[in-house]
Amino acid sequence: MDCKTALALLEPYLDNELDRADARELEAHVDTCADCAAALTRLGDLRQSLRDQTLRHTAPPELRERIRAAAARLAAV
Repeated sequence: MDCKTALALLEPYLDNELDRADARELEAHVDTCADCAAALTRLGDLRQSLRDQTLRHTAPPELRERIRAAAARLAAV
């Protein structure tokens, strides 16, 4: 496997979307390629950071009300 192919498979790999053979081939490549191993680590770290609950914000009540009103107007049409 070359780096171009490996880089394209990193996200599906982290999502457990690869079949066993492709996952093993990617793992073998990452074990021998520092650049792809670093890319996998960075992508994994980014994905973990995006799951941080402190990044989530609740919409203010005024915004929620505006959305409800707009949806009601659309439903009435």
